[in-house]
Amino acid sequence: MAAKPVQQGEDQRLWTKEFIFLFFARTVNTMTYYLLATTLVIVVYDVYQAEPWLAGVVIGIYAFGKLAGRLLVTRYIDIVGRKRMMMILSVGALVVVVSYFFPVSIWLFMVMRFLHGVCMGVFANTISAVGISMIPKSRYSEGLNYFSLSITIAAALGPLIGMNILLIDTAPYYKLFGVALAIVISVLVIVTFLKIPEVELTDKQRAELTKGIHVNQFIEPKSVPMALVMGLVVSLCYISVPSFLTPFAEQFNMVEFAAWYFAVYTVVLVVIRPITGKIMDRHGDNVIVYPAFFLFIVALVVLAYSTNAVMLYLSAVLMAFGQGCLSSCGQVIITRNVAPHRLPMALSTYLIINDIGNTIGVPIMGVFVPSVGYSGVFLISAASVFVMFIAYYLVRKAQDKELAQSGSESAE
Repeated sequence: MAAKPVQQGEDQRLWTKEFIFLFFARTVNTMTYYLLATTLVIVVYDVYQAEPWLAGVVIGIYAFGKLAGRLLVTRYIDIVGRKRMMMILSVGALVVVVSYFFPVSIWLFMVMRFLHGVCMGVFANTISAVGISMIPKSRYSEGLNYFSLSITIAAALGPLIGMNILLIDTAPYYKLFGVALAIVISVLVIVTFLKIPEVELTDKQRAELTKGIHVNQFIEPKSVPMALVMGLVVSLCYISVPSFLTPFAEQFNMVEFAAWYFAVYTVVLVVIRPITGKIMDRHGDNVIVYPAFFLFIVALVVLAYSTNAVMLYLSAVLMAFGQGCLSSCGQVIITRNVAPHRLPMALSTYLIINDIGNTIGVPIMGVFVPSVGYSGVFLISAASVFVMFIAYYLVRKAQDKELAQSGSESAE
């Protein structure tokens, strides 16, 4: 029997009870990352009296944990079972978060952050694979765009909650970890009672995932070209915006306006993503992807020349239509035609490249700041998006040609 999710394409309903609870679980689980990512540097400074470089290592080691988990554990998701894997990872995250409450050395704290990254990275892959398997084929783009909103909402609420907790005078760090603990417990409870579709592996597929060491046990080779293009365009080409927006805004006394940049971005994205998903289902990917590339470039150019709040917020709106749409389009394109048992690896491929782009993007773009300034960096990012657009056109053309040839051969 070929491996398949038990229900994809069989039920045309999107907002089933399981999908709703899975959406909520993914939202609050991702909030844990954003809640701590924006506040832990303060904890490291205040509690451990760490120097800036060491604080950077503490924050960055979480990303290495996510990468290690995705590379080493993802292939076992369907072998262990998706629900069982989510349960194991939820318990692991619970143990790590509980350990945050106890005073330890900064080196042990790094180990805890690494393990937290492993749990979160593999959990993200697993819950994404489960969510995608619940989307009817006829509403695939729409459903995945809706599901992607869980990340958008988490990215807005996590920092907001974390920064407000730090403003509390009494024991803010324990309250911070307390919120994280409540989130992890809620995710564990939801996963426990969810009915999750599993993949039935054939003996050949099981052997493919476990025997020997092959590159396709860690990533999906067929997804690499498109994952490179879409992963880098939404990370490497975008990372200059969250990294340098505040110092850029300081030059024009716009810091108070810049603080709302990502709130505007998020609101627009929540409104447009379901609409763009429906359009993609009816008219194909490129009707959204090509305009999104163009609007991403325009958003960066407008940002580079922003000197007032109107231009700043216009850039945020255009950024949602551009980079925001490309982010969800990338997952749709990469996962649509992947075999069910290869779905976790395809997602891992995209997310790993995304993580790499976010990791190397800041130092790469930062090199140009002394010579061209922040405006110049945004313009360089815009030029990079154009390069990625050319790459997308070439990769998509090659893939469409290959798909057409395989279709004609099967017809014969």
